[in-house]
Amino acid sequence: MEFLNPTALFGLLALPLLLLPYLVRRKPRRVAFSSLVLLMDSDDQAQGRAWGRVHLPWIFFLQLLLLALLIFALSEPVFFVRPTNIAVVIDNSASMQTLENGRSRLALAKEQAHTIIGNLGVAGQIDLYLTTPRMEKVRVAPLTSTQAVSVIDGLESYDLGDPAINYDQTLNQLARRQKYDRVYLITDHPARGQSATVRVISVGEPHPNWAVTGFEVHRSSLTNARLEASVEVISFSNTDAKVKVTAACSQAEKSRLVPVKPR
Repeated sequence: MEFLNPTALFGLLALPLLLLPYLVRRKPRRVAFSSLVLLMDSDDQAQGRAWGRVHLPWIFFLQLLLLALLIFALSEPVFFVRPTNIAVVIDNSASMQTLENGRSRLALAKEQAHTIIGNLGVAGQIDLYLTTPRMEKVRVAPLTSTQAVSVIDGLESYDLGDPAINYDQTLNQLARRQKYDRVYLITDHPARGQSATVRVISVGEPHPNWAVTGFEVHRSSLTNARLEASVEVISFSNTDAKVKVTAACSQAEKSRLVPVKPR
Protein backbone atom coordinates (compact mmCIF):
# COMPACT_ATOMS: atom_id res chain seq x y z
CA MET A 1 0.00 0.00 0.00
CA GLU A 2 1.16 3.54 -0.76
CA PHE A 3 -0.27 7.01 -0.25
CA LEU A 4 -0.94 9.59 -2.95
CA ASN A 5 -1.01 12.39 -0.36
CA PRO A 6 1.38 11.28 2.40
CA THR A 7 1.58 14.80 3.86
CA ALA A 8 -1.87 14.29 5.38
CA LEU A 9 -0.43 11.59 7.67
CA PHE A 10 1.26 14.33 9.70
CA GLY A 11 -2.23 15.02 11.04
CA LEU A 12 -1.82 11.91 13.22
CA LEU A 13 0.60 13.94 15.33
CA ALA A 14 -2.28 16.18 16.37
CA LEU A 15 -4.41 13.35 17.76
CA PRO A 16 -3.03 13.71 21.33
CA LEU A 17 -4.63 17.19 21.40
CA LEU A 18 -7.96 15.40 21.75
CA LEU A 19 -6.96 14.59 25.34
CA LEU A 20 -6.77 18.23 26.40
CA PRO A 21 -10.49 18.71 27.16
CA TYR A 22 -10.35 15.64 29.42
CA LEU A 23 -7.18 16.74 31.22
CA VAL A 24 -8.29 20.24 32.06
CA ARG A 25 -9.69 20.36 35.58
CA ARG A 26 -13.01 21.97 36.22
CA LYS A 27 -13.16 25.14 38.27
CA PRO A 28 -13.52 24.19 41.98
CA ARG A 29 -16.82 24.91 43.69
CA ARG A 30 -17.45 25.75 47.33
CA VAL A 31 -19.47 23.01 49.07
CA ALA A 32 -20.32 22.86 52.77
CA PHE A 33 -19.73 19.55 54.63
CA SER A 34 -20.56 18.57 58.18
CA SER A 35 -17.39 16.45 58.42
CA LEU A 36 -14.17 16.13 56.34
CA VAL A 37 -13.27 12.61 57.47
CA LEU A 38 -14.61 10.97 54.34
CA LEU A 39 -12.67 13.34 52.04
CA MET A 40 -9.22 12.99 53.60
CA ASP A 41 -8.23 9.79 51.71
CA SER A 42 -9.46 10.95 48.34
CA ASP A 43 -7.67 14.28 48.77
CA ASP A 44 -4.33 12.54 49.40
CA GLN A 45 -4.76 10.42 46.27
CA ALA A 46 -5.58 13.48 44.14
CA GLN A 47 -2.46 15.31 45.35
CA GLY A 48 -0.30 12.38 44.21
CA ARG A 49 -1.24 13.04 40.58
CA ALA A 50 -0.27 16.22 38.77
CA TRP A 51 -3.34 16.10 36.55
CA GLY A 52 -5.62 14.25 38.89
CA ARG A 53 -7.45 11.11 37.87
CA VAL A 54 -8.26 11.05 34.14
CA HIS A 55 -11.62 9.58 33.24
CA LEU A 56 -11.89 8.80 29.53
CA PRO A 57 -15.44 8.01 28.42
CA TRP A 58 -16.17 5.71 25.50
CA ILE A 59 -17.00 8.71 23.30
CA PHE A 60 -13.33 9.76 23.46
CA PHE A 61 -12.18 6.52 21.83
CA LEU A 62 -14.89 6.84 19.19
CA GLN A 63 -13.76 10.38 18.36
CA LEU A 64 -10.15 9.20 18.24
CA LEU A 65 -11.05 6.43 15.80
CA LEU A 66 -13.09 8.73 13.53
CA LEU A 67 -10.31 11.33 13.35
CA ALA A 68 -7.71 8.69 12.57
CA LEU A 69 -9.89 7.28 9.79
CA LEU A 70 -10.45 10.79 8.39
CA ILE A 71 -6.72 11.51 8.27
CA PHE A 72 -6.11 8.11 6.72
CA ALA A 73 -8.69 8.84 4.00
CA LEU A 74 -7.17 12.26 3.26
CA SER A 75 -3.81 10.59 2.63
CA GLU A 76 -5.47 8.74 -0.30
CA PRO A 77 -4.17 5.19 0.24
CA VAL A 78 -3.93 2.89 -2.76
CA PHE A 79 -2.86 -0.73 -2.88
CA PHE A 80 0.56 -1.03 -4.46
CA VAL A 81 0.82 -3.35 -7.44
CA ARG A 82 4.14 -3.51 -9.26
CA PRO A 83 3.39 -2.25 -12.80
CA THR A 84 4.74 -4.10 -15.81
CA ASN A 85 3.56 -1.86 -18.65
CA ILE A 86 4.21 1.85 -18.14
CA ALA A 87 4.61 5.08 -20.08
CA VAL A 88 7.18 7.73 -19.14
CA VAL A 89 6.45 11.21 -20.49
CA ILE A 90 9.42 13.59 -20.23
CA ASP A 91 9.09 17.34 -20.63
CA ASN A 92 11.88 18.38 -23.04
CA SER A 93 10.79 21.99 -23.57
CA ALA A 94 13.10 25.01 -23.31
CA SER A 95 12.39 25.55 -19.61
CA MET A 96 14.09 22.22 -18.87
CA GLN A 97 17.41 23.90 -19.75
CA THR A 98 17.18 25.96 -16.54
CA LEU A 99 20.02 25.20 -14.16
CA GLU A 100 19.36 24.06 -10.61
CA ASN A 101 22.58 24.11 -8.55
CA GLY A 102 24.66 23.69 -11.68
CA ARG A 103 22.51 20.94 -13.22
CA SER A 104 19.77 21.30 -15.80
CA ARG A 105 16.22 20.34 -15.02
CA LEU A 106 16.39 17.83 -17.85
CA ALA A 107 19.26 16.07 -16.06
CA LEU A 108 17.12 15.94 -12.91
CA ALA A 109 14.25 14.54 -14.97
CA LYS A 110 16.52 11.83 -16.37
CA GLU A 111 17.46 10.80 -12.81
CA GLN A 112 13.79 10.51 -11.88
CA ALA A 113 13.17 8.40 -15.01
CA HIS A 114 16.07 6.10 -14.07
CA THR A 115 14.55 5.59 -10.62
CA ILE A 116 11.15 4.73 -12.11
CA ILE A 117 12.66 2.26 -14.55
CA GLY A 118 14.82 0.71 -11.81
CA ASN A 119 11.71 -0.08 -9.77
CA LEU A 120 9.94 -1.63 -12.76
CA GLY A 121 11.75 -4.92 -12.87
CA VAL A 122 13.43 -6.88 -15.64
CA ALA A 123 10.20 -8.05 -17.31
CA GLY A 124 8.70 -4.55 -17.53
CA GLN A 125 7.98 -2.71 -20.77
CA ILE A 126 8.30 1.05 -21.21
CA ASP A 127 6.89 3.44 -23.77
CA LEU A 128 8.80 6.72 -23.80
CA TYR A 129 7.07 9.99 -24.83
CA LEU A 130 8.35 13.55 -25.29
CA THR A 131 6.22 16.70 -25.00
CA THR A 132 8.04 19.03 -27.43
CA PRO A 133 7.61 20.03 -30.24
CA ARG A 134 4.51 17.84 -29.86
CA MET A 135 3.66 14.97 -27.60
CA GLU A 136 4.63 11.75 -29.36
CA LYS A 137 6.21 8.37 -28.69
CA VAL A 138 9.97 8.08 -29.18
CA ARG A 139 9.82 4.56 -30.61
CA VAL A 140 6.93 2.49 -31.90
CA ALA A 141 7.89 -0.75 -30.15
CA PRO A 142 7.99 -0.92 -26.34
CA LEU A 143 11.43 -0.58 -24.74
CA THR A 144 13.10 -2.81 -22.22
CA SER A 145 14.62 -1.25 -19.11
CA THR A 146 18.12 -1.22 -20.62
CA GLN A 147 16.91 0.27 -23.91
CA ALA A 148 14.86 2.94 -22.14
CA VAL A 149 17.83 4.06 -20.02
CA SER A 150 20.00 4.32 -23.13
CA VAL A 151 17.43 6.42 -24.99
CA ILE A 152 16.78 8.70 -22.01
CA ASP A 153 20.49 9.40 -21.55
CA GLY A 154 20.65 10.74 -25.12
CA LEU A 155 17.68 13.11 -24.83
CA GLU A 156 18.12 16.86 -25.34
CA SER A 157 15.73 19.75 -24.78
CA TYR A 158 14.28 21.91 -27.55
CA ASP A 159 14.48 25.70 -27.72
CA LEU A 160 10.69 25.71 -27.79
CA GLY A 161 8.03 26.08 -25.16
CA ASP A 162 5.87 23.09 -24.39
CA PRO A 163 2.62 22.99 -26.37
CA ALA A 164 -0.69 23.84 -24.77
CA ILE A 165 -1.87 20.42 -23.63
CA ASN A 166 -4.50 19.42 -21.12
CA TYR A 167 -2.18 16.91 -19.47
CA ASP A 168 -4.80 15.59 -17.08
CA GLN A 169 -7.16 14.65 -19.88
CA THR A 170 -4.45 13.59 -22.35
CA LEU A 171 -2.57 11.31 -19.97
CA ASN A 172 -5.71 9.63 -18.65
CA GLN A 173 -6.89 9.00 -22.21
CA LEU A 174 -3.45 7.63 -23.06
CA ALA A 175 -3.56 5.24 -20.10
CA ARG A 176 -7.01 3.94 -21.06
CA ARG A 177 -6.27 3.65 -24.78
CA GLN A 178 -2.91 1.92 -24.44
CA LYS A 179 -3.89 0.03 -21.26
CA TYR A 180 -0.88 1.25 -19.29
CA ASP A 181 -0.59 0.18 -15.68
CA ARG A 182 0.87 3.59 -14.89
CA VAL A 183 1.78 6.82 -16.69
CA TYR A 184 4.52 9.07 -15.31
CA LEU A 185 4.90 12.71 -16.35
CA ILE A 186 8.25 14.27 -15.41
CA THR A 187 8.17 18.04 -15.80
CA ASP A 188 9.24 21.29 -14.19
CA HIS A 189 5.62 22.40 -13.83
CA PRO A 190 4.15 22.10 -10.33
CA ALA A 191 2.01 19.00 -9.82
CA ARG A 192 -1.63 19.72 -8.97
CA GLY A 193 -2.94 16.23 -8.49
CA GLN A 194 -2.23 12.54 -8.63
CA SER A 195 -4.24 9.43 -9.35
CA ALA A 196 -3.70 5.71 -9.06
CA THR A 197 -2.69 5.54 -12.74
CA VAL A 198 -1.23 8.95 -13.63
CA ARG A 199 1.66 10.27 -11.55
CA VAL A 200 3.29 13.68 -11.96
CA ILE A 201 6.87 14.24 -10.79
CA SER A 202 8.07 17.85 -10.59
CA VAL A 203 11.74 18.80 -10.82
CA GLY A 204 13.35 22.16 -10.11
CA GLU A 205 12.12 25.23 -8.28
CA PRO A 206 10.03 28.05 -9.82
CA HIS A 207 12.08 31.08 -10.89
CA PRO A 208 10.66 34.61 -11.20
CA ASN A 209 10.52 35.62 -14.86
CA TRP A 210 8.51 37.55 -17.42
CA ALA A 211 7.14 36.45 -20.78
CA VAL A 212 6.02 38.42 -23.83
CA THR A 213 2.75 36.72 -24.71
CA GLY A 214 1.48 39.17 -27.30
CA PHE A 215 2.86 41.77 -29.73
CA GLU A 216 0.80 43.52 -32.37
CA VAL A 217 1.45 46.37 -34.82
CA HIS A 218 -1.49 47.97 -36.64
CA ARG A 219 -2.69 51.27 -38.03
CA SER A 220 -4.19 53.56 -35.42
CA SER A 221 -7.18 54.22 -37.70
CA LEU A 222 -8.30 53.87 -41.28
CA THR A 223 -7.56 57.52 -42.07
CA ASN A 224 -4.31 57.73 -40.08
CA ALA A 225 -1.19 56.12 -41.53
CA ARG A 226 0.62 56.10 -38.20
CA LEU A 227 1.27 52.69 -36.70
CA GLU A 228 0.39 51.68 -33.19
CA ALA A 229 2.14 48.92 -31.30
CA SER A 230 0.82 47.00 -28.31
CA VAL A 231 2.64 44.41 -26.25
CA GLU A 232 1.42 42.04 -23.54
CA VAL A 233 3.82 40.93 -20.81
CA ILE A 234 2.95 38.40 -18.11
CA SER A 235 4.91 38.26 -14.88
CA PHE A 236 5.61 34.89 -13.27
CA SER A 237 6.95 36.53 -10.13
CA ASN A 238 5.44 37.01 -6.70
CA THR A 239 6.59 40.65 -6.55
CA ASP A 240 5.61 43.68 -8.62
CA ALA A 241 8.16 44.94 -11.12
CA LYS A 242 8.44 47.39 -14.01
CA VAL A 243 9.41 46.10 -17.43
CA LYS A 244 10.88 48.30 -20.15
CA VAL A 245 9.87 47.28 -23.67
CA THR A 246 11.74 48.63 -26.70
CA ALA A 247 10.44 48.22 -30.23
CA ALA A 248 12.98 48.25 -33.05
CA CYS A 249 11.90 49.24 -36.54
CA SER A 250 13.29 50.71 -39.73
CA GLN A 251 13.93 54.43 -40.08
CA ALA A 252 11.05 54.75 -42.52
CA GLU A 253 8.59 53.16 -40.11
CA LYS A 254 9.94 54.93 -37.01
CA SER A 255 8.20 58.19 -37.91
CA ARG A 256 4.90 56.39 -38.20
CA LEU A 257 5.18 54.38 -34.99
CA VAL A 258 3.52 55.72 -31.84
CA PRO A 259 4.92 54.77 -28.38
CA VAL A 260 4.42 51.19 -27.27
CA LYS A 261 1.54 50.77 -24.84
CA PRO A 262 2.17 48.11 -22.19
CA ARG A 263 -0.81 46.05 -21.05
